[in-house]
Amino acid sequence: MTKDLTERLKEAAAEREMILTWSWPQLCELLTEAASLIQRLEGERDEADRRAGSAERKLAYLEDAGKRETGWLLDAKTSRGYDGNISFDTVWVETCALADRAIAAEQALSASQQEVERLTSHLSWAVTELEEWDAYQKRPERGDYGVECACCMGEMFDAESRARLQEVRSALQTGGKKHG
Repeated sequence: MTKDLTERLKEAAAEREMILTWSWPQLCELLTEAASLIQRLEGERDEADRRAGSAERKLAYLEDAGKRETGWLLDAKTSRGYDGNISFDTVWVETCALADRAIAAEQALSASQQEVERLTSHLSWAVTELEEWDAYQKRPERGDYGVECACCMGEMFDAESRARLQEVRSALQTGGKKHG
């Protein structure tokens, strides 16, 4: 190690001797080049430092985003009863299947509601026809209005049948809901 140091000192002394032989313009040019080199290297250092800082901030952001995403996925899975170790792909496939079944059930319900509306319309028409026919059968000009015997006097309904017909009419008007 001493030899290396001794050799380096000799080389430095030789360079000093050589520099002392240079002219003033040569020294000024050397100093200008050195200053320019130092300025360029400082600029490169500053740019590298800026990029390194930017990369560190981006890395920190991505790590934080990854933790948030992982946390969200874990919360989403556990809130629906899945184990945290289950792949989200599996959860997604099952969730999509449930959504598809819900859409199909909603469509079936809509079709059922349309069918109920259609049948309700037909039933309403039938009740109206029956009420009109009953009213026609017991019209006062026939002279049999209010008579109790439906079979003898030509009335279509007796009092109990009229009450049931009125219940159907009320149910149709309230949508089948009972008031209480």
